[in-house]
Amino acid sequence: MIQENKNLREAAVEKLSFHLKNPGYFSILVLGESGTGKKYIIDQLLFEIIKEEKYGFYNAFEIGETECEIEKIFSKDIILIKNIEELSEKQQNILFKFLSTGSDGEIGLGENKGLKRIIFTSTY
Repeated sequence: MIQENKNLREAAVEKLSFHLKNPGYFSILVLGESGTGKKYIIDQLLFEIIKEEKYGFYNAFEIGETECEIEKIFSKDIILIKNIEELSEKQQNILFKFLSTGSDGEIGLGENKGLKRIIFTSTY
Protein backbone atom coordinates (compact mmCIF):
# COMPACT_ATOMS: atom_id res chain seq x y z
CA MET A 1 0.00 0.00 0.00
CA ILE A 2 2.78 2.47 0.93
CA GLN A 3 4.73 1.65 -2.25
CA GLU A 4 1.56 2.04 -4.33
CA ASN A 5 0.93 5.51 -2.84
CA LYS A 6 4.56 6.47 -3.46
CA ASN A 7 4.30 5.37 -7.10
CA LEU A 8 1.07 7.36 -7.56
CA ARG A 9 2.66 10.45 -6.00
CA GLU A 10 5.77 10.16 -8.18
CA ALA A 11 3.61 9.78 -11.30
CA ALA A 12 1.56 12.84 -10.31
CA VAL A 13 4.71 14.93 -9.70
CA GLU A 14 6.15 13.84 -13.05
CA LYS A 15 2.94 14.78 -14.86
CA LEU A 16 2.75 18.15 -13.08
CA SER A 17 6.42 18.82 -13.88
CA PHE A 18 5.77 18.09 -17.56
CA HIS A 19 2.86 20.55 -17.69
CA LEU A 20 4.76 23.27 -15.81
CA LYS A 21 7.75 22.97 -18.17
CA ASN A 22 5.55 22.99 -21.29
CA PRO A 23 5.86 26.38 -23.00
CA GLY A 24 2.11 26.64 -23.58
CA TYR A 25 -0.04 28.94 -21.49
CA PHE A 26 -2.92 27.12 -19.89
CA SER A 27 -4.45 26.63 -16.48
CA ILE A 28 -3.57 23.67 -14.27
CA LEU A 29 -5.73 22.18 -11.52
CA VAL A 30 -3.89 20.22 -8.82
CA LEU A 31 -6.14 18.06 -6.65
CA GLY A 32 -5.26 16.42 -3.34
CA GLU A 33 -6.30 16.12 0.25
CA SER A 34 -5.39 18.90 2.65
CA GLY A 35 -1.83 18.53 3.91
CA THR A 36 -0.54 16.36 1.06
CA GLY A 37 2.02 18.93 -0.05
CA LYS A 38 0.44 20.34 -3.23
CA LYS A 39 1.88 23.84 -2.74
CA TYR A 40 5.23 22.49 -1.55
CA ILE A 41 5.65 20.39 -4.70
CA ILE A 42 4.56 23.26 -6.94
CA ASP A 43 7.08 25.57 -5.17
CA GLN A 44 9.88 23.05 -5.72
CA LEU A 45 9.04 22.45 -9.39
CA LEU A 46 8.65 26.15 -10.19
CA PHE A 47 11.95 26.92 -8.49
CA GLU A 48 13.62 24.28 -10.68
CA ILE A 49 12.01 25.71 -13.81
CA ILE A 50 12.34 29.46 -13.31
CA LYS A 51 15.25 29.45 -10.82
CA GLU A 52 13.65 32.04 -8.59
CA GLU A 53 10.34 32.78 -7.03
CA LYS A 54 8.72 35.04 -9.64
CA TYR A 55 5.16 33.89 -9.21
CA GLY A 56 2.24 35.08 -7.20
CA PHE A 57 0.75 32.83 -4.50
CA TYR A 58 -2.70 33.55 -3.12
CA ASN A 59 -5.14 31.80 -0.87
CA ALA A 60 -8.69 32.13 -2.20
CA PHE A 61 -9.71 34.46 0.64
CA GLU A 62 -6.77 36.83 -0.07
CA ILE A 63 -7.55 37.82 -3.63
CA GLY A 64 -10.34 40.25 -2.90
CA GLU A 65 -13.84 40.67 -4.28
CA THR A 66 -13.45 43.56 -6.72
CA GLU A 67 -12.03 43.74 -10.23
CA CYS A 68 -9.33 46.12 -8.99
CA GLU A 69 -8.21 43.72 -6.24
CA ILE A 70 -8.27 40.68 -8.50
CA GLU A 71 -6.47 42.52 -11.31
CA LYS A 72 -3.44 42.91 -9.00
CA ILE A 73 -2.81 39.15 -8.97
CA PHE A 74 -2.42 39.22 -12.77
CA SER A 75 0.80 41.25 -12.49
CA LYS A 76 2.74 37.95 -12.32
CA ASP A 77 3.26 35.56 -15.23
CA ILE A 78 2.63 32.49 -13.05
CA ILE A 79 -0.20 32.67 -10.54
CA LEU A 80 -1.04 30.04 -7.90
CA ILE A 81 -4.48 30.21 -6.30
CA LYS A 82 -4.81 27.79 -3.41
CA ASN A 83 -8.13 26.22 -2.38
CA ILE A 84 -10.28 27.42 -5.26
CA GLU A 85 -13.28 25.74 -3.65
CA GLU A 86 -13.24 28.64 -1.18
CA LEU A 87 -13.76 31.31 -3.86
CA SER A 88 -17.02 33.19 -3.53
CA GLU A 89 -19.39 33.29 -6.50
CA LYS A 90 -18.45 36.94 -7.02
CA GLN A 91 -14.71 36.07 -7.07
CA GLN A 92 -15.39 33.23 -9.50
CA ASN A 93 -17.26 35.52 -11.89
CA ILE A 94 -14.51 38.16 -11.86
CA LEU A 95 -11.77 35.54 -12.30
CA PHE A 96 -13.69 34.03 -15.21
CA LYS A 97 -13.78 37.48 -16.83
CA PHE A 98 -9.99 37.83 -16.41
CA LEU A 99 -9.36 34.27 -17.64
CA SER A 100 -11.45 34.67 -20.77
CA THR A 101 -9.03 34.97 -23.65
CA GLY A 102 -9.28 37.48 -26.44
CA SER A 103 -8.58 36.74 -30.08
CA ASP A 104 -4.86 37.18 -29.30
CA GLY A 105 -4.93 34.37 -26.71
CA GLU A 106 -3.98 36.69 -23.86
CA ILE A 107 -5.80 36.88 -20.55
CA GLY A 108 -6.31 39.64 -17.99
CA LEU A 109 -7.37 43.22 -18.47
CA GLY A 110 -5.57 46.52 -18.92
CA GLU A 111 -1.85 46.71 -18.13
CA ASN A 112 -1.86 43.19 -16.70
CA LYS A 113 -3.12 41.58 -19.90
CA GLY A 114 -0.76 38.98 -21.30
CA LEU A 115 0.20 35.35 -21.47
CA LYS A 116 -0.18 33.87 -18.00
CA ARG A 117 -0.04 30.46 -16.43
CA ILE A 118 -2.61 29.92 -13.69
CA ILE A 119 -2.29 27.03 -11.22
CA PHE A 120 -5.23 26.21 -9.00
CA THR A 121 -5.25 23.79 -6.08
CA SER A 122 -8.26 22.14 -4.52
CA THR A 123 -9.00 19.52 -1.91
CA TYR A 124 -11.98 18.24 -3.92
